[in-house]
Amino acid sequence: MAEFKPPQNNLLHIEVINAIINAIVSGELKPGDHIVEQHIAQQMQISRAPVREAIRELAAQDIIRLIPRKGAFVAPLDPKNIEGIYLLRSYLEGLAARLAVLRLTEADLNELYLLNYQMGEAALKNNVNTFIDLDLRFHDFICQHCAHPQLKKMIDGVQLQTKLFMNMSKWHLAAHSELHREMNAHQPLLEALRARNQDEAEMRMREHIIMAGNLLLEYLVNKKSITNREQNGDHVGV
Repeated sequence: MAEFKPPQNNLLHIEVINAIINAIVSGELKPGDHIVEQHIAQQMQISRAPVREAIRELAAQDIIRLIPRKGAFVAPLDPKNIEGIYLLRSYLEGLAARLAVLRLTEADLNELYLLNYQMGEAALKNNVNTFIDLDLRFHDFICQHCAHPQLKKMIDGVQLQTKLFMNMSKWHLAAHSELHREMNAHQPLLEALRARNQDEAEMRMREHIIMAGNLLLEYLVNKKSITNREQNGDHVGV
């Protein structure tokens, strides 16, 4: 059973969401596992209310399934769903990049370049937690500057799935000391933003997100293949 630690701040349901996502990424919680409110609340030393709120938010983004009279369960990872989410993100964030192009100041661009540089440093050190945090901040910075509240709300609507999928793919790379593969992923987008080219910025953002989705799908296919071989009793090299 997954272990949940007491929260470190007052945003309790956010802490619970992060804890559940981390447990799924680490494999402590697997598809089909029962999410027990009382167990999480006791381990995190909080009431059941923020746990219930976290489960509702995760269920709204299909990370958890709520089954009447049975409870909450970790939803299976469906490659078609993952592909669909990344396709949706590519269009939404592509539009956000297009709209942000003419609104980003030189100071804003410098901030994006700094985030990209810090991501490179984290990648070289194989520091996955820092890399993921910087990556999320990079994308959110652009979305915040699109000046389109409805679009931002739609992007936020897949935020938890984005975080889960990003954690899975980046931890996979880090486990194989290959996080450096992501070092220059934002460079074409940054150049388009610097050139104030709306068409190019939208295209580069879309390409970047689709490539990230393909990387995760590749990992899941390989993982399934290894699992099948293990179940069939075949020798799997490490």
